[in-house]
Amino acid sequence: MTLAPTNIVAVPEVSATDIDDCVSRVPEADLEPAVRTWTTKRAALVTTGANLLITAISVCTGIIAARLLGPKGRGELAAIQAWPTALASVGLLGSAEALVYFGAREREQRGAYLSACFLVGSCGALICSIAGFIAMPWLLKAQGPSVIWGARIFLAQIWLYLAIVMPMELLRAAGRFLSWNIFRVWPMVLWVAILLVAWAAGVRSAVPLATALVIVPWITLLVLAPMVRSQVPRLALPSRTQLLDVLRYGLPVVGTCVPRLMNFRLDQIMMAGLMSPVLLGQYVVAVAWGGASTPFVHGLSAVLVPDLAGRTDIASQGEVFARVSRIAFLIASLIAVGMLAIAGLGIPFFFGARFRPAIRAAEILAIAGSVAGFNSVLSEGTRGLGRPVPVLRAEIFGLVVTAIGLGLFLRPFGILGAAVVSLLAYASTTLWLLIEARAASGVSILEFTLPQWQDVRLLADHLYEMLEGLLHRKILVL
Repeated sequence: MTLAPTNIVAVPEVSATDIDDCVSRVPEADLEPAVRTWTTKRAALVTTGANLLITAISVCTGIIAARLLGPKGRGELAAIQAWPTALASVGLLGSAEALVYFGAREREQRGAYLSACFLVGSCGALICSIAGFIAMPWLLKAQGPSVIWGARIFLAQIWLYLAIVMPMELLRAAGRFLSWNIFRVWPMVLWVAILLVAWAAGVRSAVPLATALVIVPWITLLVLAPMVRSQVPRLALPSRTQLLDVLRYGLPVVGTCVPRLMNFRLDQIMMAGLMSPVLLGQYVVAVAWGGASTPFVHGLSAVLVPDLAGRTDIASQGEVFARVSRIAFLIASLIAVGMLAIAGLGIPFFFGARFRPAIRAAEILAIAGSVAGFNSVLSEGTRGLGRPVPVLRAEIFGLVVTAIGLGLFLRPFGILGAAVVSLLAYASTTLWLLIEARAASGVSILEFTLPQWQDVRLLADHLYEMLEGLLHRKILVL
């Protein structure tokens, strides 16, 4: 993720497989500086490229779903997904994040830690599945019976996370970012296929689409299982210490995830229980427009934890963390300005005239989404320093702002009020995270936020390198 130590060192050109094998065999802490710098840079570029592809596919699926279902159907689909997605995110009790951390630090014990993470995640998944099934009629009381049953079926996503998403994180811990990113993109490809089949078959209902979305991705296991086995030939019985390690790391992370998830989702969750599907559908489109910058900065945050976890020098950790944060801040700011400027034309053009009421909320959320993307880098960097608890405090603070704001502004101001509250909550979280990051790394707040000339030049060089690589491949194909 990070752009790594102080200097970017030129190294011989090698294949993606060679680099993946190199990183998976040797912990990053043991790599020579040139190799560490290049592999970390490559991981960030590959992940950012995957995020660009995910963004492009998400735009397509968002447009297709909106035009296929209309505001009411799109709102019903969001209502079906709201609570199951929230429960899936917290139901694994932070075991996926713990697997990334301990998989990067304890290579020889990956089998035991994978078993420990499966055990912890299964317990959480069972509890969340039963609780969600029972509580769904009350949680979605503003929706019809078909939507409620659709949400109950969608609870299978929790087990999808356990069986597919968590093992994927082992590839990330092993440094196989190319493989990890392919598996990240794959569900989006399946979603495109589901939508196109529905369009061709004349399906205009949210429930069949949601059901297909939790059934079809299971085919991923056919390819994922052998790749995970290559990293962990056999599972090992976890020790009590390893189970406690997973819980000690994972529970603060999931505790952080709850406030963060509520910061991102509480508005839609409350709308699903209180407002009509039409309003929810309008707001979902506004949120989609506002989240344009998140995939770009996520490419940086995704590789930050294993990189920082593999470093032992505190000064090096702080330097890398600050540089990545500055670049993320620059990227998020540029995208926010662009999305704000074209929202008035873009939403009716792409999503249809029926979603024109979402424009004002989308303009506010364009700024809020960029702030949220920057927060992801600050959060992941602080976790990479082995300090998930400070991130928890920041997210709880943001959640308090979100809850109070929605209680005051959601009913009287509708989707516009929800957008303003989101912006205030994300900005509050940013301030707290910067304070925590400064305390953890010893780096000043300005060094985390104020881009330097070398950061701009470094970003421009990487963009040029990406374009040159794409053009080179295109020429070879032709």
